[in-house]
Amino acid sequence: MDKDMNLKLFSLISSDDIPATKLQIKISGSLNAFTDDDVSFKRFSSLKEMFPSLGKALADSELIVIAVDPKIYVRTKTLLTKALSLDIEENPTVKKALGRAAEIPESQKLLQSQMPKGAVPFLTRDGVNSGFVISKGHQQIMYLPLDDVRLDTVLRNGVIPYLTSGETIAVREEAYAPKNATVKPSVPPKRQEAPAPEKAAQTPPALPESVGEITSKTVNILRESGSRVAVNGNQNSEYVKSFGSVSPDFFEFFTFTPHVEDKGDFNVTDYTAQMAKSAKELASADFGACISDICNTDGCSYICIAVAGESSAIVRKLYREPDEKDESFIRDAAEELIELIGEKASGESSVGIEISGEAAAKPEAEKTPGKGKKVLVSILVIILALAVAAGTFFLVKYQRDKKAAEALANTAPETTSEETTVPPEISKDTVPLSVFMRNEAVNGIDKDDLARAAEDAANAASQGDNAANENALPEYIVLNGVKTEAKKALAKIVAADVDDSYNSEAIKADAVAVYTYLKYRNTNFNVSGLNAAETVSDNILNAVSEVFGEYVVYNGQPAFTPTFKLSAGKTTSADVVFGNSFPYLKTVDSASDKNADGYKTEITLTSGELKELANKFDSSINLSGSAKDWVKVTKHDGAISTGVGYVETVNVGGKEISGYKFACELLENKIPSYCFAVSYTSSGDTFKITSYGSGFGVGMSLAGANKMAADGSTYAQILAKYYPGTNLS
Repeated sequence: MDKDMNLKLFSLISSDDIPATKLQIKISGSLNAFTDDDVSFKRFSSLKEMFPSLGKALADSELIVIAVDPKIYVRTKTLLTKALSLDIEENPTVKKALGRAAEIPESQKLLQSQMPKGAVPFLTRDGVNSGFVISKGHQQIMYLPLDDVRLDTVLRNGVIPYLTSGETIAVREEAYAPKNATVKPSVPPKRQEAPAPEKAAQTPPALPESVGEITSKTVNILRESGSRVAVNGNQNSEYVKSFGSVSPDFFEFFTFTPHVEDKGDFNVTDYTAQMAKSAKELASADFGACISDICNTDGCSYICIAVAGESSAIVRKLYREPDEKDESFIRDAAEELIELIGEKASGESSVGIEISGEAAAKPEAEKTPGKGKKVLVSILVIILALAVAAGTFFLVKYQRDKKAAEALANTAPETTSEETTVPPEISKDTVPLSVFMRNEAVNGIDKDDLARAAEDAANAASQGDNAANENALPEYIVLNGVKTEAKKALAKIVAADVDDSYNSEAIKADAVAVYTYLKYRNTNFNVSGLNAAETVSDNILNAVSEVFGEYVVYNGQPAFTPTFKLSAGKTTSADVVFGNSFPYLKTVDSASDKNADGYKTEITLTSGELKELANKFDSSINLSGSAKDWVKVTKHDGAISTGVGYVETVNVGGKEISGYKFACELLENKIPSYCFAVSYTSSGDTFKITSYGSGFGVGMSLAGANKMAADGSTYAQILAKYYPGTNLS
């Protein structure tokens, strides 16, 4: 499925039904893995009510999903097929499946088996309420049941593999059983290494200092190798995700994919390896990773961690220390996974089987780690030459509470704590603030966010949550769909940008810039898709509290206040990077940045590697003839010298593109800055790309702000320097 595909979701529900609402969330969550859009359902109570919106969607959408209440599923299918002027026929595959449902009358079997001619069925085990997809040109319509018992099978065996590979998966020929019942499989399962895993805690504990060192080391390795990692997003992956709070650019190299709900016939080690492999494939990453649940066997508890490459995965099995709590055990395993990712990316990871410490002398059931760091019991190399397609595994598990379901059903939830879910359908992948700002500067603010924000603003005005007065302080911020006390939400955003090593005045400057940006967006403090720290230190929270409500203005209006990590010694003007001019976003000296870690980055690409990247970016680019003429920087701001600066335009194979497109899209973020130079060496047939700084270079350098603060500047002085001509309000 093309991630740029225009997608519309409609549901038809005969009455208010919380279970049906939860099923909508499950469907939209599954589809989020295949589109960059934030997908959510538009709900109707009758087909007649739906038709005007459906007609408009048919005119401008490539994929339309219609999910229907089981009470009216068959009748609606018939009426919809007629309304769309589609021929209907008995589908033999569905008919065969219905033969196993003895309790269904023959007259109902006939109606259940009827589908539009040429439809691809999404079978349920008993054939009842099977879904389907019908294609007409480049347009597709999916018809799905809001059936609590059968929807998982439709998604797992039909929708997800169809969107991944264009094919569905055959359903086992076994007797239908109600949800949660035990079904004896027709094929004997492979051996299982462990019973059902223990449920792990959902909230990761506070991170020890060692995590920062290991995470930073791995991030640096990934940066140097130009690699990205996709982590399977099971519940224990939240521990891995929490490590992003100790590395400001963690999420530039780590992404998290949806998680399979059912492990089927795979043993634990194979399953963990396959999950890592599937995460890699789904995200088109260089490596995939997975951390399993806690498993128990013969009186021992263990966790498997896996890192997968193109054709193999390394799996390590880690055993729990005596009396060790779940949270500590999972966190340690997550730390080991980060370390293994670094080893894999650097080519240093072990192969074969390794027994270390006193574990070597014991049978597996008796192996226990020594005091201190957990003993690695074994390393398994699993060949993935026949790895299952990614879509097979990725049934997204969305477990929402009643309040979330009520929110989606337009029933106002009770506010019983400082954080409540509104609206639950928001589930975009998060990005660092600088990337978020760049995306909106280049592409504009997301229309869905604006529409959602307008509705939130109206609700807030009527309920008094956020005062209508534009200068009034907000009581809350809706951050990634979570309604959070405003100061805490702002602190979470700031803490994903800076850490406790930053001077307090620099933290204040960043807090004001972030708050200003949220006001500039004019979306009633509603933002989704943005990195936010799980935990916030007292230092950061106190700094945010001191300046909360202050913002930068230009001509009396909130300014656009982008921030980034590290300049090239100077910032650049907005028109160079964004193509839009702002009077207060001009070149500003930030010479101290030249002494910061990570100031200079060099990568080398063979001509073949560059050609592959260019063709992937734009197949019309023709890199032929002498390689030395393939890439020429045509316009830059001279930030470094007369020959090097922030690149405005670059010519690639005769086609001129922007500097940010070259660095971000063509090179796939292999360099961290848009200030770069390109040189070619004929002897090695290689291109060397040297970049300076980290980030897009527009607005406030966080490294420069921190140096100014260390030298005695206040947050107001810092902001005045990086946004010249502005004032504080």
